[in-house]
Amino acid sequence: MQDLIKDSTVDTGNDAATLDTASAPLHNYPPAKVVCQLDDNGYYTGPAVADLSPLEADQGIYLLPAGCVDTEPPEELPGMAAWWDTEGNAWQHHPDYRGQTVYRTDDGSPLVIGRPGDYPPDTTVHPRPSGYHTFDAAASNWVLTEEAAAQQAADAAAVLREQAAAEVVYAATIIAALQDEIELDEDGDIAVAESQLADWRRYRVACIKVQRGQLTELPPRPA
Repeated sequence: MQDLIKDSTVDTGNDAATLDTASAPLHNYPPAKVVCQLDDNGYYTGPAVADLSPLEADQGIYLLPAGCVDTEPPEELPGMAAWWDTEGNAWQHHPDYRGQTVYRTDDGSPLVIGRPGDYPPDTTVHPRPSGYHTFDAAASNWVLTEEAAAQQAADAAAVLREQAAAEVVYAATIIAALQDEIELDEDGDIAVAESQLADWRRYRVACIKVQRGQLTELPPRPA
């Protein structure tokens, strides 16, 4: 009886050893590997980790995270973005202007580029100098035609005349106050007031000349 027990113990031990050997992995695949993460447009954003499939480990099948491809990372090229060509199963490099500001050629409004690829159509990297400039496709830049330049000058002159007219009105109030001070303020410094009065009168005369087009810029106000 003792011999049978011993034999049974030995047999049980052998079975356990056999089970342990059977449960050991029969492949040499690592438990995880590095794959390439793509954005919604197929551009490479960086590395990601894929885990070995527990049901297909012996075949080396990995569970790819969403938006990933199992391939070598793309070559890094300055100013370029790597795009995965699903048909050719290869990387392509496209110009990457993300974050750069371009300008619409119809009205000069700015546009910040948000995805890789060529510049959007009908845009330029040159900001529009003024509302009078138009875009010349042949020159690939903004130009100011003679007609536009004349209109720009006329508009600027009109604005200057309006500013001069407002200064004439303002100067009149200062001149009137100084005249009252000279004539009625017995305790005031007449000499200082008279000097200021002369300065403001000269300033008003200059502003009137600007209104008439005799001067092309406003003088500074008297101190």
